[in-house]
Amino acid sequence: MYQQQDANIVTFPTAQPEGKKGFVMITNELLEASCKVKLSSRQHNILNAVIRKTIGFNRDFDWLAPQQIAELIDYDGDISHIYADLRVLKSRNILVADGKSIGVNLNVSEWELKKPVAKTSRKVPQNKQKTASNSGNSLAENSQHTSEKPLKKVAETCHLQNTIIHTTNNITPCSPPAGETSPKTEQVKPKPRSTKKRATAAPEDFPVTAELIQWASEKSIQVDLVIETEKFLDYHRAKGSTFKCWASAWRNWMRNAQKFANERGLVVPMQAQQTTTQTNWNTDLGW
Repeated sequence: MYQQQDANIVTFPTAQPEGKKGFVMITNELLEASCKVKLSSRQHNILNAVIRKTIGFNRDFDWLAPQQIAELIDYDGDISHIYADLRVLKSRNILVADGKSIGVNLNVSEWELKKPVAKTSRKVPQNKQKTASNSGNSLAENSQHTSEKPLKKVAETCHLQNTIIHTTNNITPCSPPAGETSPKTEQVKPKPRSTKKRATAAPEDFPVTAELIQWASEKSIQVDLVIETEKFLDYHRAKGSTFKCWASAWRNWMRNAQKFANERGLVVPMQAQQTTTQTNWNTDLGW
């Protein structure tokens, strides 16, 4: 509303009413897409947080730590859930990445609005189902004819056994020596199943957990964990290596990387070590 003080002078109120102080300007197309997309409650909150931190500040991308997102959406659960939801939003083309920064994909036609359908078990073709039903009917019809044959065989076997018992009645069975058991009565124990863990190839998505980051901090690993993790996976994928525990192989790689860095004099200064926090490592390893 404006206030007219003079015929030629029009003044507008400078103060904004309550409820309209500060706002995010987004297109109707983006707003409608955010209403239609099928996401979990936490994923919707993460999407709104990214919109607030990027479009809300007139930016296309911003460097957002998962801890910062968790604080913005008031989430106090495991931070790995934020990592997982960010990967889902990226895989469905809702969020896009530019290096370590993320933003909203403004081309909403590329969004995957519906959740991916899980793979189901293989269906049996109809012709096979028909043949199976036909074979079942034929088996039911022939069951009466085939049931008589086993009965005749059982009767013949019983008659044969009775004959053997009567003919060998006068022969004393040979008993084994004292302290030994007959090999026929000795029970064979089944072999226990092997519980050894099998070696596997490099995983497509290697999780650098909070425990691994804590281990690197305690062991004073000063190399770039993000770059070294990429080298680690690329090297073993190219060689086709297999390990029973990829977390142990990752720790061994980081020890060697730190050893090589010390030998080459590529050691991070003490001031840089103090400014490098566990939060930055968590953030770098999430992308």
